[in-house]
Amino acid sequence: MVNNLKTIARRAGMTGRELAQHRNVVPETVSRHMTGRVKMSMADAVEYAGILNCSPEEILFDPRTVPLFGYCDENHIVSALSAADGNQLVTFSITTVPEVAAIIKKNGSNAWNNGTIYIIPMSPVKEKHVSIQTYNRLSVMRNEAGAIYFGLVFPEPGGTFTVSHPLRPGHVEQGVELQWATPVLLQTYQNEMLGVEIIDG
Repeated sequence: MVNNLKTIARRAGMTGRELAQHRNVVPETVSRHMTGRVKMSMADAVEYAGILNCSPEEILFDPRTVPLFGYCDENHIVSALSAADGNQLVTFSITTVPEVAAIIKKNGSNAWNNGTIYIIPMSPVKEKHVSIQTYNRLSVMRNEAGAIYFGLVFPEPGGTFTVSHPLRPGHVEQGVELQWATPVLLQTYQNEMLGVEIIDG
């Protein structure tokens, strides 16, 4: 079975022999796993993931690749690609982020975006810091008063932030003290078509 072990090891700057030393196995075992000659178990993937600082899923499964349809401008006018643009692809994998969580929008059953799901990484939340990936990007943040909300973050001198609210045009806060801020990785709208389920534990 083909997997991503060789690619991820190369990205981490580690050879198969070094991986074998970390796992206390012979290099041939790692080589067979890299080439897919021997099927890798979940336990193997978990061990490799611990060494390579990634998730087991990232090792076992290929990221999703979809064709690029086109680009849109600031007014959301779409320019579709033509044959002259060639075959362009977009590759993504949510499993490259170790721990993520979801926020579900509830704003009335008749609203066009009701049920939108936003996926966010949890490390800035748990470690209580403002991720630099939030700068001028849609993010979720918590201020010192305890309010949690969406916005765009801009750093200020002295450790405070300017927060712009893209869903409320013209609404900008300055001198905001934040406990944490984490970027929105992706959002989904047509959850039923994507096979998304909400499970009550």
